[in-house]
Amino acid sequence: MNTYMLRRMAYATFAVALGAAMLSHPASADTALTVGKASNDSDSIIPVDVGDKLGNFKKRGLDLKIVDFSGGGKLIQAMTADAIDIGIGAGIQMSFITKGVPMLAVCESTKTLPYFSFGVPWDSPIKTKAELKGKKVGVSTAGSLNDWLAYEFERSQGWEKGATQHVAIGKREGLSDDEIARIKTGADAGWSAADAALIRASDELHKDQFITDATWAELGRHFD
Repeated sequence: MNTYMLRRMAYATFAVALGAAMLSHPASADTALTVGKASNDSDSIIPVDVGDKLGNFKKRGLDLKIVDFSGGGKLIQAMTADAIDIGIGAGIQMSFITKGVPMLAVCESTKTLPYFSFGVPWDSPIKTKAELKGKKVGVSTAGSLNDWLAYEFERSQGWEKGATQHVAIGKREGLSDDEIARIKTGADAGWSAADAALIRASDELHKDQFITDATWAELGRHFD
């Protein structure tokens, strides 16, 4: 494991441990913490799962319950409702402090955002950034990191706020709660062969920036 990932794991451990220290009682063997994550697999957030699997928190008397949310907006709702003790998400969530959300920023675990991009269908007429103006942009939830980044993109282009239409994807596109849950499980969670191929291709692109020959062949069997 490289030094960069170790450092990020240390940051995540520090965030949870410091958050526990702010509770009304000292950490003990039965100290339970509910930790909310703005996403289930973001590389800047997942170290808390790694630390939990390695037993790093148990060694310090902390019993973690980790809850994955479908975006920073949902994480903030849970924080406001006092449903979680610790929230791990993007820095954009700190802006909600000024709106009265009862939380305290503890630490920063990453400084770069190398994994965000705009994607359009293969046959889309959109070929340049300028052509995104006025178009719909899918985001996880309102107030999430990618929602904020879309607004920042507008600002970087010199456009007025709202020059792109932000649409929270998922349920608005007809997905059920069961389907959203199964997407997190992966391609082997009871999908049709065509849907499984699409999900597997997406997972491979997210993980390795590459689609394997087997997955590409499977896509070809279902799509022209």
